[in-house]
Amino acid sequence: MTIISVINYKGGVGKTTLIFNLAHGLASKKINTLCVDNDTQGNLTEAFLPTAPDGSRTSSFYSDKIVHPIKINDYLHLYTGGTDLRRFAGLETGVGKFVAGLKGIDTKNQLVTLIDCGASMTSNLNQAAIAASHYCLVPVHDDFSLSGIKTLYNDIRKMNDEGISNIRTLGFVPMRIPNTTLHRGVMLYIRKNFKNFLFETTIPNLVAFAQSTAQNIPAIYLNKSNPAWLVINNFTKEFINRLREKEDRATE
Repeated sequence: MTIISVINYKGGVGKTTLIFNLAHGLASKKINTLCVDNDTQGNLTEAFLPTAPDGSRTSSFYSDKIVHPIKINDYLHLYTGGTDLRRFAGLETGVGKFVAGLKGIDTKNQLVTLIDCGASMTSNLNQAAIAASHYCLVPVHDDFSLSGIKTLYNDIRKMNDEGISNIRTLGFVPMRIPNTTLHRGVMLYIRKNFKNFLFETTIPNLVAFAQSTAQNIPAIYLNKSNPAWLVINNFTKEFINRLREKEDRATE
């Protein structure tokens, strides 16, 4: 099982939209995928489940009683998030429990685990996700998200240096970036500093993506003539290829 944190310390960059559509894209290709909503807002849970259940199943990772995830379809399962995760946000001991809990569940059939992280820079929930993950996937939207990225990577370097984590970068995903001087500057910065990590597929500002999480309509299940279907299909294939390349290099 490969664990990937989808994270940026800036809110509103499209983390939930990215995970929701990527997870369904992977499942459509019969890749067993587990989603973990590790955010107190529970936006990913609401995207998957029109009527969200009470309580967060992700909370069980911070305790001693791990529960089963909710089945979305044959290839996709979800650990729900929500406000009850707040009681673990300041709990330092929760980091170790989350890592042990997530890695200790029966995941022999799960190939990819995607963790939806919140935007808080001080939350131990994010520290736990980083500590448990093999890779991070970073959505980037605007100039403010760059400051979130810089702070995130300071945390990652510190945690890696201290032996708490061994997380690597899978890539940066451009999200809803319009053709303005400001946003072109953001892309120039990413290309200059993270050239080899930038995904070629950009997730554009299409109505279909906004509707996907609001109405539980994954882009991969739209008509193939819909531009959003083409985008998420291409991104899913690029994600699979990149992950395979990373895993192959790790075993060399």
